[in-house]
Amino acid sequence: MILRVACFVALFSGAFLCLIFSGDDREGGDSVVASVQAVTPEPPPTAAASDPAPRPEPDELQSLRGRIAELELLLAKERQRTIDREQEWVGFLRAMAQLPIEQVPERPEFLADAVIERIPLEGDKPDGEVTPDSDSTTARRRQLMLELNALLVSEQVLSMDVLEVGRIHEGWCGPVVVRLLDERGRPVGLLAAERLRLEVSRAGFGVTLVFEEGYERHAGVKISFGPVEADGGERTGVRRIYLPDLNPEPWVESLPELVSSQDLLASQDDGLWDLRTLRQRLDGLLRAAGSVLGGWRLVDLGGVVDKELRDVQLIERDGEGREVRRIFADRLVIESEPGGGMSLDLEGGVQIRHGRRAPFLGGHYRIFLPEAKDGVWRAEKLPGL
Repeated sequence: MILRVACFVALFSGAFLCLIFSGDDREGGDSVVASVQAVTPEPPPTAAASDPAPRPEPDELQSLRGRIAELELLLAKERQRTIDREQEWVGFLRAMAQLPIEQVPERPEFLADAVIERIPLEGDKPDGEVTPDSDSTTARRRQLMLELNALLVSEQVLSMDVLEVGRIHEGWCGPVVVRLLDERGRPVGLLAAERLRLEVSRAGFGVTLVFEEGYERHAGVKISFGPVEADGGERTGVRRIYLPDLNPEPWVESLPELVSSQDLLASQDDGLWDLRTLRQRLDGLLRAAGSVLGGWRLVDLGGVVDKELRDVQLIERDGEGREVRRIFADRLVIESEPGGGMSLDLEGGVQIRHGRRAPFLGGHYRIFLPEAKDGVWRAEKLPGL
């Protein structure tokens, strides 16, 4: 009995010990495997997983690539065609340069010139009546228009292009048509007038284009030079365009028909007066007619022709002796006023005030000297008195 109990206890103890040691070995093995897995690096992803198979391009993208290739081919052909044309043009110019002057054909007439010549003007003869000087008149009209445009371009007046000068009269021409241009040379308007004449100022170095009885048209809207009366036409008023800082002699020589007879006179002195003494006497009278520091002063005198003083320069000063304005005039006439005092009538000039140059309004400028004594001025025996 005791032996059986001892055997049972030994068997039970052995079984219990086996269970304990078998559980520790399983846990230890799992921990070892886990640590090995943590230290061992993971294998890199395979190429098949990172680079999937390329997908085919859509039809629209393929058509665009084909269009690009086609356009590049057309561009290359056009460039080659341009080079070929330039080479042909150079060859043509070389061939023309080898021809003698007698065989070079005359340039064709412009259609615009032919249309302008057919415009009927007031005073033209009917078709059946041809005057002997009709060809010369037409040629002079064309020459005058070309010379007027050339003078405008030479003075950098690029905003005006004369299209028609009409008939030529004594001191003016008309009707005239002028195309107005912007800074890029594009047409922006039209100026039409019945008459065009020139006012030149040799002393003031300027020319004034005087358009009479006309209008301007911009964007289909007509703007008359002056107020339009109810029973009158749309061509009214005067438009003056002043061109400063230029030599008027080329204008007088090229366009004598548009200049007054007085402006055509080139003589500045008839030699009958002592200019230095005359200038001193007239300057003294002007000082006496003003204040001590203010009033008018005669700076320069170019000459005397009959009753006119030519090429004069005057300065007006205020009460403190400061310059107010400076006047340059081609002609000056001394006149006595009915109510007392004297006056100076200046023609063909400009005035400079505060650095701004402006031509005489209407071509004339009058200076009144109410304090001047008529008897004193006449006693000096001045031209015109």
